[in-house]
Amino acid sequence: MKKRILATALSVFVAASSLSISALADSSTTTYDTAYKDLNKRTEIYVVTDTKPASYPFYHAKYEPQCGTYYGRTTDAGPLGSGRYGLLNGEGIKNESVCSFYYELGGSIPLSSYAYIFSDLISSGERAFLLNLNFVNEAEDCDTIVRGGIDSRIIETFQYLSQFKGPIFCRIGGEMNVWSKAVSAEKFQKAYRHVVDIGHQYAPNVAYVFSPNYSSSYKTDMDSYYPGDAYVDWVGASLYYNRYPNASGSSDAFSGTNMYGSALLNVQQTVNLGKLHSKPIMITEGGSATSQNGIDTSDFASERIREAMSFLTMVYPQIKCIIYSDTNFNAPGISTYSITDNARAAAAYNQAVEANPTLLHSLDGKASYYTKLSDYSQTWQKTITLAAYSYSASHQTAHWYIDDELKYSTSTYPYTYTIDCNTLTAGDHTIKVVFDDGASKSYSFDSAKYYTDTPFLDVPGNRYYTQPVIWAVENGITYGTSDTTFSPELGCTRGQIVSFLYRAAGSPVVSGNNNPFTDVKSTDYYYDAVQWAVNNGITFGTSESTFSPKQNCTRAQVVSLLWRYEHSPAASSSIAFTDVSPDAYYYQAVRWAVESGVTSGTSDTTFSPKDTCTRAQIVSFLYRDLNS
Repeated sequence: MKKRILATALSVFVAASSLSISALADSSTTTYDTAYKDLNKRTEIYVVTDTKPASYPFYHAKYEPQCGTYYGRTTDAGPLGSGRYGLLNGEGIKNESVCSFYYELGGSIPLSSYAYIFSDLISSGERAFLLNLNFVNEAEDCDTIVRGGIDSRIIETFQYLSQFKGPIFCRIGGEMNVWSKAVSAEKFQKAYRHVVDIGHQYAPNVAYVFSPNYSSSYKTDMDSYYPGDAYVDWVGASLYYNRYPNASGSSDAFSGTNMYGSALLNVQQTVNLGKLHSKPIMITEGGSATSQNGIDTSDFASERIREAMSFLTMVYPQIKCIIYSDTNFNAPGISTYSITDNARAAAAYNQAVEANPTLLHSLDGKASYYTKLSDYSQTWQKTITLAAYSYSASHQTAHWYIDDELKYSTSTYPYTYTIDCNTLTAGDHTIKVVFDDGASKSYSFDSAKYYTDTPFLDVPGNRYYTQPVIWAVENGITYGTSDTTFSPELGCTRGQIVSFLYRAAGSPVVSGNNNPFTDVKSTDYYYDAVQWAVNNGITFGTSESTFSPKQNCTRAQVVSLLWRYEHSPAASSSIAFTDVSPDAYYYQAVRWAVESGVTSGTSDTTFSPKDTCTRAQIVSFLYRDLNS
């Protein structure tokens, strides 16, 4: 964006232009009355998760990532030394997933002539590319486009773009709501649609971005220029957040500067616009000037850059692409946004990017989600990483409390705090964040104790079988199905159950060689267990010569084995299970199991004797029996 154009446009606003364009959207988008920034603090606690939240916005737009946000910067070209001219900020772009280039659609130079600047960055399809098709003559260009005056150049441009493999975006006539040569909504829409119609024909790989400026001039609603859903894949915005206004006389609250110079404030109307049309948001350009009219503003810019790159995707997950204006206009009276040329701003940008888990460093990279803690439904176990946001005109410190006890304070964005659930007792707790200005947010949560002695990732801390599994592992009764899995829902085999019982009995020495089973070999892990179980009358095999060690045990078989393990004690109470007949071989065993608290059935009236007994159920039965 050439900020001198914005400066002129805002000056026109201050002069109260008589141009009138009807507002087509509701008052939640940008009109004069709503351009003043909403200072609601939006204080919130977020959790970092790899599981997609139910509330996560996804619009199925062209090239919209399923998870995460593309990020990158504008390409900046200039002298390289030794008479060479080329890309100046390629090193910064190297580890980013998108880059952009400005192209004057009505100019005399074809886009391909600039390939030396951006082609190497996108030719392999390894990153996304945004082409800003600027209408340099603004309203005049709209007239030229509508009458077909530059169709050959438009066709040539799209034919060139059609060769690239990766995601290609086109922003058409960006910032139309602040042009110095004001354009009617109808004229802009016709020009925009004309370009897209040609693009659809010659470059089906291109996605189209409708991208106004974050604050509108002329008392207009940015949505009044919207060309229609069929012509828009993404909603974009030029998003700037500066120390000083670029036009004297314009208010900070309207222009989004000084105390209002926050990306989180200035993006609000664009997010509303995206919601209105169910489109993802792209920050097509933006940043905070490190120098304005010769004044060094790098301290302010560094703070605001760090805030923007830390919190935009947290508070507004609709934002799926952010392109920073890494541009040095190098002209008197022009604001400079380059981070490549400003070490302080570059450090702020890099630190924020590194700390933001939602940013995609490559098109095939992985990212995490931020979700509001109120929407987090997963088990609180192991470690939980939290972050927090609260609007403030100045930098704050966040203080984290658990059960009203201060645990951690930090002034580093995004105010991250990691909870080690191993240090918490199982049960209800309260997490609270309090900022210096008194803003706070708190939630209650149920901590599921995670035992480091049981490294099973599939055993959450709040299941009925958690403590039994821990007990079984601590006592050497089972070792899991791998180093990190217990497989609680897998069926338990006959070989496994007798092994569990044998180990619970202390793995007594088995004398003699009384193995009658042809399917039980001396090399099998359950060999001694089977002999011990047969010798003690706990099981008799499935026939005179087979034990069927790999056959899953039913619930009836398991309680029968346990009952015999306990020497078949008599039970005095009755049972109400309609699926357990008094003449069933397991009838007495089930009566004993219910009376002893080993099991309460699968419902008030059913025991489900023929259901396979899972590994979770068997260790629970054993735990209740041997610890009763």
